[in-house]
Formats: sequence, C-alpha cells, structure tokens
Amino acid sequence: MTPMPPLALAGQAVFAAYVAGFLLLTWRMARTSGTDPWLFARASGVQRWTALAFRLGFALLAALPLLRLVLPRAPEAVAAWPAVLGWLGLLLAVAGAGLALRAQAHMGASWRIGAAEGSLGRLVSDGPFAWSRNPVFLGQIVLVWGVALGGDPVAAILALVVTAAAVVQVAVEERVTDAGLGPEYAAYRARVNRWLGRRRAGRAG
Repeated sequence: MTPMPPLALAGQAVFAAYVAGFLLLTWRMARTSGTDPWLFARASGVQRWTALAFRLGFALLAALPLLRLVLPRAPEAVAAWPAVLGWLGLLLAVAGAGLALRAQAHMGASWRIGAAEGSLGRLVSDGPFAWSRNPVFLGQIVLVWGVALGGDPVAAILALVVTAAAVVQVAVEERVTDAGLGPEYAAYRARVNRWLGRRRAGRAG
C-alpha cells in the first residue's frame, strides 16, 4: 500500500469540497425556487450515457483516496512524479472548482442538471456567462484535470471520462436551448464562445 502524495491529497480535498458545494447550491436552489433541477432523472437517449459517465467519474474521483488503500501503486512512480506538476494541478483544481461554483451560483433559479424541452430557465448571459457559454462545465473540466495532475493514472482516466461526458452534454444542452429560446439564444451564441472568449461583432456563430 502506497499513500497518495500530499499534493495529490490536497487536490482530492479540493475536489471533495467542490462536490459538497455543488450539492449544497443545488439543494438551496431547489428549496428557494420550488423546482427540481435534476433533469437527468428524466433523461433519454444520449443523456442517459452522459449522466452515467458524470456519476461514475465524479463518484470514483471522490473515492480515489480510499481506492488507493486497496489498489497498489509502485512507490517509485509516486516519487518520480514532478512536484511542479502537482503544484500546477492543485492551482488548476482550485481555479476550476471556483469557476464552476461561481457560475452555478450565478445561475440562480435557472440552474439545471441536464436538459429537457419545456424545462428551461431564463437565459443567463452576464457574469461568468459573458465569457463562456458553459462556465460550469469548463470549470469542472479544469478541476478534474487539476486532480489528474496530482500524478495518479486512475485520476487521468476518470478526467477523460468526465471531459468526454461534458463535451457531449454541452452539445445536447445547446440544441435543447436553441430550440427552446430561439433568437435570444442565437444572439447570445453569436457573442460568446462555447468554452471561452467573446466573439468580434459580425463574426458568425
């Protein structure tokens, strides 16, 4: 049994804090708005697979310190991992968690987990959403790769799973939003990039 390096454990702590914040904000939104944001519960088609990938990826990442108690790893591999990558990973994990939670809180009553026709909130286009159409997903991707930079190959595999799920889910949610909000969302899409950055006036969406 080889314990996780301190920087890797710190990244895991950031991830655990993010999951707790995610659940707390979701619970508060559901309580104050009286709506159920868990649209994955009635998902169909590809969203069933993205929902499963998110759940497995996040659950296994959160449980990774415990899994490492039973999954052996060569001490030489742990010792050889560059400390600079561990520090970079920790910084990315903090930045990603902060962005994802900030964007989730900014959505307020529009917060949804998954997408379903007829269940859209109002379009949120200010704050973090003025610079990314999907800052929650962007923050989550940065977070999981920050954790992966702690040097655990299992974390890297799980980061790939979460990233793939996010990319597919974003495409699904944008189609649903485009169908539900029409010109309002089309204008927003023409101003702001899917992941990061604003578009110049007149540039095609």
